[in-house]
Formats: sequence, C-alpha cells, structure tokens
Amino acid sequence: MYLRKKSGVPIRHQHIEIHRRATASNPEPDSDMGPASRRPNTASTNQATPDRSVQEVEKLTPETYARRVQQFSRQTASEGIYSGLHYGEFGEFLVAPYRPQGTQRRSNEQESEGTSVVVYDLAEQGDNRVKIFSKLDELRKDTEDSLEHTSSRLLFLNGFVHPSWLSYIGSQYDIDPEFFYRHLDLSATLSTGIGRYTYLPHLPASAEMFQLRIINIGEWDTSRSGLSVNALRKKCQASMSTYLERLKKRQINPGQSMVRRFFVHNQEFFSMEQLISVVVTRQDGHWTAVIWSDSGADLNKSESGPWLDSQRELSHTTVLHPIFQHRGQIALEETSASDFNSTQAGGTNTSSQEHIFSQSATQLSKNYGRLLKPELMSSSPLYALQEVLSFSAAAEWQFLNLVEQQVVSLTKPGGDQSISELLLLKNIMEDHRSAFQDSLDAIKALRGIETSSPVSGLSLTNSSDRKSGKMPSSQSQSQPTKIEAPTIHLFRDYDHILGRLKTLSDRCSDGITILSNQAMYRESQKPTEQAESFGKLTALAFFFATLSFTTIFFGITVRELSQSKLGIWVWLILTVPVLGISVLLWLLNLNKVWEQFKTWSKTGRFPL
Repeated sequence: MYLRKKSGVPIRHQHIEIHRRATASNPEPDSDMGPASRRPNTASTNQATPDRSVQEVEKLTPETYARRVQQFSRQTASEGIYSGLHYGEFGEFLVAPYRPQGTQRRSNEQESEGTSVVVYDLAEQGDNRVKIFSKLDELRKDTEDSLEHTSSRLLFLNGFVHPSWLSYIGSQYDIDPEFFYRHLDLSATLSTGIGRYTYLPHLPASAEMFQLRIINIGEWDTSRSGLSVNALRKKCQASMSTYLERLKKRQINPGQSMVRRFFVHNQEFFSMEQLISVVVTRQDGHWTAVIWSDSGADLNKSESGPWLDSQRELSHTTVLHPIFQHRGQIALEETSASDFNSTQAGGTNTSSQEHIFSQSATQLSKNYGRLLKPELMSSSPLYALQEVLSFSAAAEWQFLNLVEQQVVSLTKPGGDQSISELLLLKNIMEDHRSAFQDSLDAIKALRGIETSSPVSGLSLTNSSDRKSGKMPSSQSQSQPTKIEAPTIHLFRDYDHILGRLKTLSDRCSDGITILSNQAMYRESQKPTEQAESFGKLTALAFFFATLSFTTIFFGITVRELSQSKLGIWVWLILTVPVLGISVLLWLLNLNKVWEQFKTWSKTGRFPL
C-alpha cells in the first residue's frame, strides 16, 4: 500500500487517519487504552475532502499522544517492519500520569512540581518576549491564547521533566517521540551496562534533531584521602553506577539535574558529561525549537552522585568550574547576568557556597539571545540556536585544554608516563570526535534545509534573480549575509575542535608508540645486563678456581708434603704466579696467538 501526501497535510496526520480507519474497521482491545484514545471513524470525510488543510486535522491530546507511544512500544517484529519494543519503558513512563489510582487520578500538578519551561516568543519584544512557566495549566493557557497569532518560539526544558509536560509539549508542537526517548535513554552511557538494547541509538533521526555534549570540569583536593587515581576511579564508578540505576528507574524529582558520565582525570580534576537535545519543528510558515538540557537545579540539590560523595568523604573543597566564553565587548555590557536573573527569574543574592555545584548550562534559558538580533532569530532556527551551539563548543574546547595538559604530563620525560592512561584518553577523544562530528553534520544539514527552502526566508538569491541568471543584489543579500556570517564562524569553530580532537588522539597514539618502544628497549637491555652479571660471576669463579687449585695441591696427603714444615708464604709464592698465568691466558686470544706464531715461524717476522 502506497501513501500519497495530501496537499497541505503532513504525512504524520495522514498516518493517524489511516490508523483510525484500520482500528474502526477492525478494533483491537487494549486494557490500557482509555476513552481518549478512541476516535470516531472519519474515513468517509477524509476521502471526500482529500485537500483539507492542516488546521482541519484534529490534534492529538496529551493522553492520546502518550498512549500512542505506549501502543507502539508493544509492536513486535511479527506485526510490522517498525518494531517499538525498545520504547517499552519509555511508553510506560509517558502513560503513568494517565493511569487511575483507586478511584482518583494522581495529582499531576503536585507530582510535576519543580518542572519549569522557559518560552521565548520571537514575535514579541522586551519583557513580553520571555515567559517562565512552573505549572502546566499556565503553559496550556498561554498556548491557547497565542493560537491566533502564531509565531516562532524557543522552548527550554531544564533537568528531569515530568511525563505530563512531555506529552503536552509533544502533542501541541508535533514533537517526534523519538526526541524525548533519545534524551531519556541511558543505554549509550559508557561502562554502565544499563539497558537491554545496548546497540542503540539508531542512525541520526533527521537534520532537525540532534544532541550536544556539555562537559563540566570540577576541581577537588583528594591528596589527603590517601587514595590513588585508580582507587578514586573505582570508588566514583561504583557511586555513578548507583546514580544511573536510580536515574534509569526515574527515581528523580522533576527539575533536578541529570549527569550521564563522570570521569576522574587525576587527584586534582574531574569532569561530568551532560546533554542538550535540540529538535526543530515547522508549522504554517513558523517554527518551534525545543531545547532540553540536563542542567536543572544545582547538583548539590540533586540525587547523590560522585560529586556529592567526594564533597562529603574525599574533599571538602570540591567545586564545579563555569564554562568560560568570550564575545566581543562582552565585558563592557551594562546589564549583567545577575541583574537579569534577579528580575526575570526572581532570584536573590545568596552566598557563593550554596552555588559551588551550579552549572553554566542552566543560565542558557535565563539569559538567552542577549547578543543575537531579534529580527533575525525569527527568520532562521540555525541563527536562533547560535548561543546553544557556541556554548557546546566552548565547553568542549575547555575540556580539550584539560586533556591536553594530561597528555603533555604523560608523555614528557620524567613525567607520570602510563600507556593505560594514554589509551584511556585516546578512547575518550575518539568518542568525542564521533559525537561532535554527528552534531556538526546535523547542523550543516539544518543549514542546507534553510538555504534551499523558500519557507525559511534564507534563500541566497530571490526568484527573479534566479530566473534571470543575475547576481544577487546587495539588498537581497543583506539579510542572508547577516545570518550566514555567524554561521560560517560557528562552522569554523566546530571544524577547529574536530581537528584538535584528531590531533590529541594522534598525540595519544604517538605517546603510546613511544612508551611501547621504550618498554621494548628496556626489555632488550635485560639480556645485556644479564650477560654482564654472568661475566662478573665467571671472573669470580675463575679467581676462586685458581685459589682452590693451589689449596688442594697443598692439601694432598703425600710423604713429601705431609711431613714438610713449610709456612703459608710458600703457598702464596706458588699461588700468585699461577693466578697471573691464568689471567694472562684468559686475556689472551689463543687462536690469534697461534696464528701469529705460525706467521713468525714461516717469515721470521712477528706480526704486530
């Protein structure tokens, strides 16, 4: 059966219509499917009006969105080419708020307390542009009020998000459930062994869905703990495994931060990895970008992990460093970030000790777009995402600076040389290089969509110029040029980071080769050292053998010697010449002496 895309109707909605027709003609009972998932048969209406617009297609409700995902999670390989078994836990997670408990439903508002969404309406100006929602009803009301004047938006999610919020955002903005699944999936986490399908995720889903790694660097002083680096790693790995197990079971409160990986570099520094997932959807000439960051509340308010264990047990000076960025003239800006936080987010001045585990990524949603032009942000999702992409690049570059210091320390003469450490760093560099390349490919693909799509408004030439074959005028080029310039600069930064990742990986390989060659050279010197030791032993044996010979000679019980009254000096007089003759014979090459003697006997001349 072939599907033909209806005019103005997304494929996704046509799939929903076909599914409704199939379930109406051959319904399948499902104990978990509630009334909200049952739809009237609209097959005849759809067939009569094949060209209806998107607005006429009924949107999924949040509950239907969740139950559709759950239904897909039960689809096996025998039921279709697209199996959804890997969605099992994710589907149950989404439908949890819609399951009855006794005679009443759970209070989603109470359970989701701590979740917040920051929305940037790019059509607004000033203080009306950013809105912070801590209750789902507030977000729902704002979304319904803004239906009449649709515009491009940025939605920021921070930390762990309650499933009721995910279902609403997914249904309202037509978000592919794969986006939420990939962000919540932990199977790709290194050295955890969590999850049945450890060979996931899939290939990149689309050009408008990608993930960015954020590396936070922390500093501690564990020298007083008496633990080596390997002992620290084992201790932190056990703590991290426990934390990831709780995270996998969703034993975490909404709004709390999530950490994917924790790595101990040495007794002075450690690093933590978090994710920022981005998806862009387009509807009716405008777009919505959802940015979901692992960074939520300060980590000292999250579930216990190696960062808190180290603070309590290993080091009382553990601190998380900020991610440093530079922008032209940023130090001369009049409005500071602290002023923005106090007015927009209701923040108050608190002691720095309470924020030793603050994450810079949390500030993205609070201070976003300060250095971007508002009129250009609504034209291009890629331009609007500049600060997120630049932030990820800055975090990666800061992490590479730390790794480079380690590589230099491990390869310099007299340093803490270790092949295993270099091999570990090389694997990390290759992993980061692969992930960073995927992100860059997705960003370039997103740029390609914008530059080729007339909807985006970023076509480098207008239609009249293309038809006439003329070069674009300066007026038609001004808008794209303003957008393309920072994009090109961003691509250069990403290419530079990829080059540095390769360079550090190669330096690790070179260091491993050098240290391996040095180890082989030391092994090859052992036979020489053993031969020298054996030569010394031979010399000692030769000396004592001579002494033993003369001693045995005087110890012979014959009449001439046993009845003599000779003193010890006679033994010395005999021993010294015998020892001298023995040493002379040892030093002389008898074969060479014999050849020289034969030459002398024949020629009468002794060769020198």
